[in-house]
Amino acid sequence: MARPRDPTALKALRGKSHLTKDEKAAIEDEIYASEGAIEPPDYLTDKRMIRMFRKEAAYMERVNKEAGVAIYGDTDIEPLAVLVMSHYRYLQYQKMENQAKDLADKQRYNAMKNKEAAVHERFLKTLKLDPSSRVDFGSSQGDDADGDDEF
Repeated sequence: MARPRDPTALKALRGKSHLTKDEKAAIEDEIYASEGAIEPPDYLTDKRMIRMFRKEAAYMERVNKEAGVAIYGDTDIEPLAVLVMSHYRYLQYQKMENQAKDLADKQRYNAMKNKEAAVHERFLKTLKLDPSSRVDFGSSQGDDADGDDEF
């Protein structure tokens, strides 16, 4: 599967040594849907999450400034917030795992992880996003329905 094309302005920012005339003209013709400031959403309540969000938003704003166009903007707030929440949750689980010193604590922690994994698995099956929903187990007979096993 091919990677999506990078915007020409981003190529120029990364220092591509040679841009063709068409690529230079395309910088002015490219459409950028991102506009507005990259501010943390209201549902990010923890100070550490907001700090992490602002750190990544500062990088995005630097790229916008260097490129001279709004490559990142308000359309990128939601994915960035999901990334921050996922990373924060990972750090919480890692902290809980490190704090589980004796065997009983580790067993309780693993039981909690297994319970959450089961909930996640049910969620994926409900949305038909699990690998088993992509496989057809004999619901149709195919072209050779008469029972011939010729190859």
